[in-house]
Amino acid sequence: MTGVAPLLSPAPAVGVVVATSERGELPVAAAARLARMSSTGAVTSLLSVPSALGARSAGFDPVGDVMGAVSARIGWRGSGLLDYTTMRPHPGTVTSGSGRGSGGFGPYVRAVYRSYDVAVDRMTAEATALRADGVVGVSIEVTEDEAGGRHVVARGSAVRARGRTSAERVFLADLSGIEVSALLRGGWIPVTMVWGVSVGVRPTDWTAAQQMRWSAGTAEVTGYTDLVTAVRADAREQLNRRVRTAGADGVIVSGNVLLEHSDVRVEATIRGTAIARFSSSESRQESRTVPVLPLGPVRRRS
Repeated sequence: MTGVAPLLSPAPAVGVVVATSERGELPVAAAARLARMSSTGAVTSLLSVPSALGARSAGFDPVGDVMGAVSARIGWRGSGLLDYTTMRPHPGTVTSGSGRGSGGFGPYVRAVYRSYDVAVDRMTAEATALRADGVVGVSIEVTEDEAGGRHVVARGSAVRARGRTSAERVFLADLSGIEVSALLRGGWIPVTMVWGVSVGVRPTDWTAAQQMRWSAGTAEVTGYTDLVTAVRADAREQLNRRVRTAGADGVIVSGNVLLEHSDVRVEATIRGTAIARFSSSESRQESRTVPVLPLGPVRRRS
């Protein structure tokens, strides 16, 4: 099978060292697994029975389960609170997307993006090898070890559209087959997986120190509130940028995680499926506003 890369590759950009093949190429073990699947004719799927039936009702047949993995060592994570131009802490809240040099752990966030992209690209390469049109039910598992290693595994079920028409590129969705079917009936199609990641830092100033004293009683720590708000807003903006880069019209958010590393450092990750309209009756207009659709039931106002 073509596209097989060596197990070890040259080190990529500063901040992350990938210990397997380059992005978008099949590692040797993955190529061997797909070859075995092709020789036996067996079709495996990670979809539940309802999800598989939903995919079939939308015109897609499962052709195999696919995965992509990457183990990376994240090196320098950024300057954090320190502004190297003045050798003093940054005043106020600094986020990784604020564009203020390496403050706010910018190198760390770029390494996190790359680990997601590499794992997803390898999963997509497996789907392409199976001549699939899309991957549904995508799950992302992230683990970290004490040595600074970050391990990302992307899994999903590759599906192929019935008929002679094939997609120009493999679509990716962390939605079930039932949800993909509902999207298509509504005039939308999944495009790809997108993430918005942000890390924010804020020094403990005099006001925050006074608000956190035991004698202050029950009181809001306004600096920490500002930190959490800024990080979530930055993560949402980074998500919107990736949606627009993918050429999509909106995103279905399926994950929203906020990690509090300390009183002065917060990390936010928002994950979802970018979607695009395919109805020819509606003209596509350029807009800076990205629709965000909920996965759960919509509550109607009384």
